Amino acid sequence: MYELSITDPRYKYTKNNIFKNKNNDVKIVATTNFEIGQEIKTLCGQTAIIKPEDIKEGINDFSIMRSLKNGRDLLFLGPAAYVNQIDPEYKMGPSGRIDVVCKNH
Repeated sequence: MYELSITDPRYKYTKNNIFKNKNNDVKIVATTNFEIGQEIKTLCGQTAIIKPEDIKEGINDFSIMRSLKNGRDLLFLGPAAYVNQIDPEYKMGPSGRIDVVCKNH
């Protein structure tokens, strides 16, 4: 699942030290500038349904995305989970494989 993601030279995996008690937390960091509208088709991760009452603003709302298919809130897990920290208006949808497509507007 992660093969295309690992070999994409436009970003790299690095240790994530944002949280105190995370020993093996990983994040992705861009190694190049992305143009507006450019799609990133190699990001991957998994989603889990999260109930609105389980979302705590400022605590666990950083990797929440809304499904384009059914409108449900999903928790996006994996190294690409923090992709929306800079621009919450990005679009994310299925690519037809296990991974996702992110598009900055």
